[in-house]
Amino acid sequence: MSPLCNHLGSEKSIIYVHSFFLLIFAQTVVIMSATTAEQPTKQPNIFGLITPEQLADQLGVTVRTLQQWNLKRTGPPRVVIGQQIFYKQTSVQAWIDARESKHSR
Repeated sequence: MSPLCNHLGSEKSIIYVHSFFLLIFAQTVVIMSATTAEQPTKQPNIFGLITPEQLADQLGVTVRTLQQWNLKRTGPPRVVIGQQIFYKQTSVQAWIDARESKHSR
């Protein structure tokens, strides 16, 4: 028997305590997952708007790249509502269409 078992009692009581903490941890994870799932996300679908995070993910670039494109005025047009930035899906599609190359090298 280990010194810890002598101090706390028996190995059986340590197993019970360990099982209790695992059960509490599992319940906490489930509660946190349910709470997170219920929180509204910043994904407005009104008027076909998408967030910079969504656009960056779709284009395979970073949000920082979108910001740099905006500063250089080379990126897709964006909509600012309050302090939030959005992109119209139709404007993004038009921007992509305008960048289409007729000839590939």
